[in-house]
Amino acid sequence: MKRKREQERAGTSHAVLDDFDVFLNHRGPDAKATFVAHLEEALRCAGFRPFLDGRSLMKGNPALQSIDQALEVAKVHVAIVSKRYAESKYCLTELVAMMRSGKPVIPVFYGVEPVDLRWVENGAFAKAFVKHKSRGRTQTKLQEWRDALQALSKITGFRSADYKRDEALLKRDVVNEVSRLTPSNQPVDVEQFRVGLDGSVNRCIQMLEDMGAGPGMLGLVGMGGIGKTTLAREIYNHL
Repeated sequence: MKRKREQERAGTSHAVLDDFDVFLNHRGPDAKATFVAHLEEALRCAGFRPFLDGRSLMKGNPALQSIDQALEVAKVHVAIVSKRYAESKYCLTELVAMMRSGKPVIPVFYGVEPVDLRWVENGAFAKAFVKHKSRGRTQTKLQEWRDALQALSKITGFRSADYKRDEALLKRDVVNEVSRLTPSNQPVDVEQFRVGLDGSVNRCIQMLEDMGAGPGMLGLVGMGGIGKTTLAREIYNHL
């Protein structure tokens, strides 16, 4: 946490991006306002800091540079593949980088099936690849995208069809999988503006120490919105 505070004071873009631990790869018009937005919120509530393009981009930084940096530092990648996913060259390019990174990739087949990613020439993504070819994409680039989609299809992930439109359960299971793939000693995310937090943390830690070596319980009680969760996360990080 000391390093994190030093990075915040330094104000460099890399320091801020270094805090992202989950990269959400998706086609915005298909799912951002619904499933992806809810998944991002659930990840934040679980203590993770997800990167979601427009919401997470650093102001004043080149967008593509920020995305590339977030891809590099994220510990887990989540690919939400929707029906028109393959129409986006940005989604496909990010997917290639994710598959080459060697880091865990969690596929979410949102309204599509894994088989759709294996047979792009004849399946649901065929028209998208015809359009890419007509726009002058090289055969090398097209093959890179095909290979990445086929590799993703072989990873056990989540099919939205299995949840009978209960996206709350799908969201929960994705968050649980991110938690499983993330080191257990990783600090959880704490609010950026931390006025008065350190003093409260120190008092709570002293109370815990005063309890001795045996089991103890510390309750944080108060009205909503005053920072109980933020305080609990910071205590956890210290311990």
